[in-house]
Formats: sequence, structure tokens, C-alpha cells
Amino acid sequence: MAREESMWLKSLKKTSEQKSTDVVYSSVWEAIKAGSLGSVLSAGSLSKGDYRCTTGIKIDSRHFGDLVVEGAKNAVCWLSPASVVSGHIVAPAVYVEGSVSGNIYADRVVIKPGGVVDGDVFAVEVLCSPAAVLRGNTITTIPLEYRARAADVLKKLTR
Repeated sequence: MAREESMWLKSLKKTSEQKSTDVVYSSVWEAIKAGSLGSVLSAGSLSKGDYRCTTGIKIDSRHFGDLVVEGAKNAVCWLSPASVVSGHIVAPAVYVEGSVSGNIYADRVVIKPGGVVDGDVFAVEVLCSPAAVLRGNTITTIPLEYRARAADVLKKLTR
């Protein structure tokens, strides 16, 4: 496991070196320091319904419904190891250490060791640890039709 994680961190560093303008965070603390996280659904809580925020969000709990993070381009949706999300996620960047049952629409998706995604991932860039689980399709170029699906989720939340 330690070898897999060290290879995983090396690939993250290599990716961040290749794209100096796009940051790949190796820890939630880096994202907080960079100002990419602003909201937290804390451990032990349960939330239902669609959740929309304009800053990044860290999920430490169970959430049933869609999550939409809009606003800053560096905003992040970070799912901690204790998180369970049942619904679609729309965000500039999604980091999964917990469990997601639903589709993810993002520019970047990082599935870290222990992360589980049961659904399709529509993203420009997908990084998946060897110690992660992805059950679904990965579409790494986002055609207009998939962006329209994400826009439909946004419209549903703004009604």
C-alpha cells in the first residue's frame, strides 16, 4: 500500500509540474491554504437535497442529493474518506477519498486511494489511484452534450 501511495504522489507531482497553472492538491490542507475550500459538511451530519455553493466544499458526512460548486475556477469539491454522496457532482475539480454514487462533471477528477465512484466521470482530466475504485465510464473529453447535462443540473437547482 505504501508503495502504491508513493507512486500515486509522484504522479501527482509530475502532473502539477507539467501544468504549472493547474494545481493538483495532494492534501486537503493544501487546498484550504490556496483558498479553494470555503464550506464544510462536518462529520456526523446528514444532509438531503441539492446543495449549491460558490466556494469549494469539503464533505466529511453523508449527503443525498446533487452537489454543485460554481464560481471560482479553483474551487474544489473534496470528499473525505468518511464521506458518502448519493447524487451527481458538478464542480471545477473533484477529489474523491470517500464514496460517490452518481455522475461527476468536472474539469479535473482525482480519485485518491480508498476512493470509490459508482457512476460515470465526465472530465477533461481524470487521475485515478491504483488503490481506488471506479465503476462506470470515463469520458475525458467533454462534448457539448455532456456540458448541457451539467447545465441541466444547474438549472434544476436555480428554480
